[in-house]
Amino acid sequence: MVKAAAISIRVAPELKARLEEEAAKAGSTVAAYVERALAVHSQPPNLELSDPEVVHTMKAGTCIKLNLAKGWPVALLSPERAERLAKELSSAVAAAKRLQSK
Repeated sequence: MVKAAAISIRVAPELKARLEEEAAKAGSTVAAYVERALAVHSQPPNLELSDPEVVHTMKAGTCIKLNLAKGWPVALLSPERAERLAKELSSAVAAAKRLQSK
């Protein structure tokens, strides 16, 4: 790909270190890693909403982790919010099925 523009940004040292670490894990330069991240996150995600899993973190406590979309952060839902979402989804599915059968 021919590069049409270059940008320079200043970031906090901690963010720079994290970007360098993630780029190294991905086997790419920081510039290429940031370019891919921007490309992925500048487009609407192709939602997966998959693989719910129980996790526990010191900050959030016990949560339900839900993958939102490939390459995007996960959602951490409280058990109460996850249960409410499950009920809302079940109601929506039932309504959609009623509409399909007409």
